[in-house]
Amino acid sequence: MRSRRKKWAWILVVVMVFSVLGTPVYAASANPKGSGYDTTAPLLNSVTLDRSSVIKPSVVRVTLDVTEDGTGIKNIGIYFCKSQGQGWEMTHYYQDDYAPVFTGKISFDIPVTTARLADEYYVACVTLIDKQGNYSSFSSNNHMEGWPLKLFNESNGNKESCLVNTTLQVKDEFDVAFQKYITNPNITKDLKNMQDEQTAMIDYDERNCTAKKEWFDAIKGTKKKIVFSNNSQQWIFDGKDIKDETKDINLLVKLNRIDGEDYGTTKDLLKLEFASNGALPGVATVKLKSDYIYTMYNLNNHLQLYFLNGEDLHLEDDQVTHILDGTDHWCKFNVAHNSTFLLSGAKLASKVQRNLVNASIAKISNKTYTGKAVKPKPTVSLNGHKLKQNTDYELQYGKNVNPGKAKITLTGKGLYKGKKTVYFYIAPQKTVFKKAVRSHKNMKLTWKRDKKATGYQITIATKKNFKKGKKTYLVTKNKVTTKTIKKLKPKRKYYIKIRSYKTVDKKKIYGPYSKIKTLKL
Repeated sequence: MRSRRKKWAWILVVVMVFSVLGTPVYAASANPKGSGYDTTAPLLNSVTLDRSSVIKPSVVRVTLDVTEDGTGIKNIGIYFCKSQGQGWEMTHYYQDDYAPVFTGKISFDIPVTTARLADEYYVACVTLIDKQGNYSSFSSNNHMEGWPLKLFNESNGNKESCLVNTTLQVKDEFDVAFQKYITNPNITKDLKNMQDEQTAMIDYDERNCTAKKEWFDAIKGTKKKIVFSNNSQQWIFDGKDIKDETKDINLLVKLNRIDGEDYGTTKDLLKLEFASNGALPGVATVKLKSDYIYTMYNLNNHLQLYFLNGEDLHLEDDQVTHILDGTDHWCKFNVAHNSTFLLSGAKLASKVQRNLVNASIAKISNKTYTGKAVKPKPTVSLNGHKLKQNTDYELQYGKNVNPGKAKITLTGKGLYKGKKTVYFYIAPQKTVFKKAVRSHKNMKLTWKRDKKATGYQITIATKKNFKKGKKTYLVTKNKVTTKTIKKLKPKRKYYIKIRSYKTVDKKKIYGPYSKIKTLKL
């Protein structure tokens, strides 16, 4: 036995680097004695598990009662073994040089993941190291002798011992009869042959995600279960809950983190968009994975599910379960219909409080200067709903008379709040083209000055549609109202048009073209 305990002590020092970090919960502590030289190793008085069995995934809380009045414990290792196995199976390791542990109780929440094999586990060893380097290793002589289990301090010749209150029985969530991919042709037959109280595991992904009608028919009214699962989503159907008409079900759920301001909270929410399945054959338990679930859960230690029905929010489930599976965070809730839901860690409003900041506004085309205020009506929509002026929002215009950049400010009204500003451009008016005069191979063009324009663009071509022999000339000063174009080909008929432009935000905003004039050289 002595050689076995020495082996444990050596192995457990090495295995610390493979352990999982956890967050301690302190129950009590004592002040350190000071900075004097500490020669006393910390002692372990008892180990208490808060439960004797768990259904994975879950968390078990382990509480250590320790004695350390010197420099404080900076390293703690807790190691579990299978009752019928060899070597460590679950490990937990705590290290903190800046917050050492002193005499009293300290608790750790140790995750029991889905990947952990179902079996009976026992605390095989606990190691304690203080800041001075003094080391204690408490391990079991023979865990088969009965309970409570006694751990002996190997590092001190077994002079001290402590008790562990129980073993830990890790159980599977389901009694699985078979597990198959969703396209397997034998699923219907296997479901019919499956025994009551058993569960079928059916894996799916984005490419293949349709649960077949005949599968629900096969378990309807029985005590059989089907679990549809992928890496981040899970559906559980119990045959005894399937009472309505069965049908094919699309299993994909889209998760998006959204701003909660429109729904009565300053915190973000998770928007759950189910496929358009409508009413389900029976109540389904749905599990979804997202790291943000933990952030919401921390608001007040519970989650709420809301049904988003147009402008209304209905509380669907105020007891949504938070599940920790190792480092993964899941939520679990029941639904009888597939719609759009919001998952929140705080209470939401009963009506959607729409914010125009999130509204979509169709691009406003360029308008032409008329000498009067230009007031285009924007097309506004939010979450697929077209909004109405003076009912959902009001408009205010600015700089909307002269050519240039004009703005529209939308202010929420009724169910809508907030403001949003959009811009559009007012182009110069249509240019007045006075005349075109020929002179041998040249042409002289004259037009009326536009004081509100930046300049002018002249376009000539040898075809009326301006697709042949096209040339463009730019006049960059609005005071210039004539242009002579030289070295043109004689005996040709030319088509000419002119338009004004306004430079805004380093780009040219063109007004409409003048009437087309023709000139034959």
